[in-house]
Amino acid sequence: MLFFRVDLWNASNLKFGDEFLGELRIPLKVLRQSSSYEAWYFLQPRDNGSKSLKPDDLGSLRLNVVYTEDHVFSSDYYSPLRDLLLKSADVEVLVHAVACGCLDPFAGGTGPLAGGAVGAW
Repeated sequence: MLFFRVDLWNASNLKFGDEFLGELRIPLKVLRQSSSYEAWYFLQPRDNGSKSLKPDDLGSLRLNVVYTEDHVFSSDYYSPLRDLLLKSADVEVLVHAVACGCLDPFAGGTGPLAGGAVGAW
């Protein structure tokens, strides 16, 4: 089963470092039931920590989670978008070259698309 884990720490300026306050784990199946989830949770000790602590000793945490699930496809699926984005860079260069006067679209100027060199933009 997949869990969403939250660790709560108290930031410390002392030489001993930050202090672990507790953790909680929420099953992802609970989050998938709704896009927003709010509840109170008792903080739990670490799995590898001291078993002598009781949940009541650690306190509680009110948590509001907004969960969004994204699906990533194989890279082939994105090929048309990638090609379109790569071609859009050429369009931007042409528009910029016309705007700066480096390329006259009606006179076949000397800009980068006509084989000439262009100075700094």
